[in-house]
Amino acid sequence: MEEYQFSSYNMYKNFKVKSEVIKLIFDDTNYINEFNAIHKNLEIVKIDNIIDIVEPKTSSIDLDKIITEFCTNNHLTIDLIRRNNCFLINLVNEIKMNTNFNNKEISEYLKIGKNRIRNILKKD
Repeated sequence: MEEYQFSSYNMYKNFKVKSEVIKLIFDDTNYINEFNAIHKNLEIVKIDNIIDIVEPKTSSIDLDKIITEFCTNNHLTIDLIRRNNCFLINLVNEIKMNTNFNNKEISEYLKIGKNRIRNILKKD
């Protein structure tokens, strides 16, 4: 099977890319090292014939640290945060800014309903 001759992928695959363009994008003509450095921490997941690149999940240790720092900085306890939507929305926003956890994962970790998180995020 012959490769499609008009695809720019062939240029990248064969390292035939104009150095002026690469210099503008990466500020360096040796883009392979830069490209590999950017993508080395990404996990490639293959589902059927679909390839997806997924950012590695933040660990629960990181989440513990974020919650602890939030509680310490605001002189709060996790129980108080769970009972107060204003505190909860601030914590959820902090978690979302610093991690890639979704609402379901946050709700499971905080032991609150995911619909509650969704509702307070809609109001915010």
